[in-house]
Amino acid sequence: MLSQLSMMEADMRNANAAMAGELYPLAQQKATTVIHEGRDIAAYSYNNLKGTEEVYKKYK
Repeated sequence: MLSQLSMMEADMRNANAAMAGELYPLAQQKATTVIHEGRDIAAYSYNNLKGTEEVYKKYK
């Protein structure tokens, strides 16, 4: 997904205004998806870290 965003960024930089206008909604949709996935991963990682610390303290 990130590589697609990078390619879309390059396409938008090289495109004329009309083409960039057509690419924008798709790029925005993909970026939003990546942001949400990143937040989910961060929350999952935080919860795992928190659980690991609790187990460590319990059995220390």
